[in-house]
Amino acid sequence: MEALLAQLGRSADKIETGSSHRKSGECELDTVKQQLRTPKDSYPLSYKETELLILLFSHRNIFLERQVPLLKMWGDDSFYNARSMDVFMSHLRKMLKDDPSLHLSIRGAGYKLIF
Repeated sequence: MEALLAQLGRSADKIETGSSHRKSGECELDTVKQQLRTPKDSYPLSYKETELLILLFSHRNIFLERQVPLLKMWGDDSFYNARSMDVFMSHLRKMLKDDPSLHLSIRGAGYKLIF
């Protein structure tokens, strides 16, 4: 698991040093303004939501086990942190549903941003 986290950390760091705008499907993430623009609306994001979207956009179409964002962003995968992450993911799912070309799955097992 540590090797996977190290590999994901290196690839995400390379992407984070570039533009402050990331696009996936018809959605655009502005990491500086912490804002997500979808075809229907623009949403302000919390710090954690922004970081989760950076991770998901950076690993589009790649399955991430639940533990990956927990360990990378919260430092451990305790029950309370997992529940907190579930709330953030629920918010993100509601925002991303504005773009029918994007799907955030797989409930209970992990996450995969599909477009």
